[in-house]
Amino acid sequence: MFSFLGGPAYTPEQGLVLAAGGLYSFKTDRDQEDLQRSGLSMFLIGNYVDSETGYGLRANHNLFWNNNDIQFRGAWEAGSQGKHYWGVGYDDAQDFEFGETTQYKATVNNYDGALIFRMVDNWFVGPSIRVNYFKPTTDPDSAILDSNYNEFKDKPFTWGLGATLQYDSRDVVVNAWSGSLFRAEALAFSEALGSQAEYQKLNVDFRHYYSIEEGRVIAVLSQYQQAFGDVPYYDMPELGGANSMRGYYQGQYRDRTTAEVTAEYRHTFRRDNGALSAHGMTVWTGVGAVGESVEDLSGHAIISYGVGYRYELQPRMNIRLDLGMGKHGSAFYFNFTEAF
Repeated sequence: MFSFLGGPAYTPEQGLVLAAGGLYSFKTDRDQEDLQRSGLSMFLIGNYVDSETGYGLRANHNLFWNNNDIQFRGAWEAGSQGKHYWGVGYDDAQDFEFGETTQYKATVNNYDGALIFRMVDNWFVGPSIRVNYFKPTTDPDSAILDSNYNEFKDKPFTWGLGATLQYDSRDVVVNAWSGSLFRAEALAFSEALGSQAEYQKLNVDFRHYYSIEEGRVIAVLSQYQQAFGDVPYYDMPELGGANSMRGYYQGQYRDRTTAEVTAEYRHTFRRDNGALSAHGMTVWTGVGAVGESVEDLSGHAIISYGVGYRYELQPRMNIRLDLGMGKHGSAFYFNFTEAF
């Protein structure tokens, strides 16, 4: 099943956007009744932000085989985009005002993915990969005295290998109404393998979905990220964007350690006959923190809250329109699938 979407949109990271693309969902084996639908989405983007034009490509995949025993998820981002850089740490995110001081442009080509295999019941394990290419073509004033930015602005390429351990009892991966997800991923980036920086990353993610009744769900996300070693600014753990602490610019809050807890209520409206319609709404609130270490998270908290509209484009696959709000203002997001 293929759905095409195109038209104007707006996000705080990309400004005014003209996008065209689509969502393709399918079963890799139609004879397997319990096999989840695989999904491929891709968008070509042209944007205008901060008096700069940009272009980009966004793609995501969630693929399932052999009665869901083999799963392959990943995300690809490429293009030349206007961006903003505040620095590293909670204080820098406060000190620099969004605008010409933080503005710069970069060429980006990133991919991260994991191929996991069922071990027993709902437990999976498998290899992970992350590839980063992030090259500034202009420098922001906020980075003039930033030691990390100046060290790595001419070292744009890193890549790492690792492993994912996952427990997943969700009924539908892309839009769960019940079940839980626990995922722990560890990655190592080594200069011996061609990476231009030597560091390690840990990401621990827990999600739970409680169904009040059909079409009414409470979803909770808890996530912890930490980086070790000589980690570049462009691959540090960060908060903000379409899937984390909505309402904050992605990367305004970045450091070696981040933590987030977000709770969201999802409501699907009913037709006159009582059946679920294609329309829904959400409300959420969340709290996050950044720091150089776990001990530094205390006192460095930020709050996110907002409201969203949902339209079911394909079975259990939604278009997402969110208005997020935070300490520094608000942000609007347009995306496929849920934030978590």
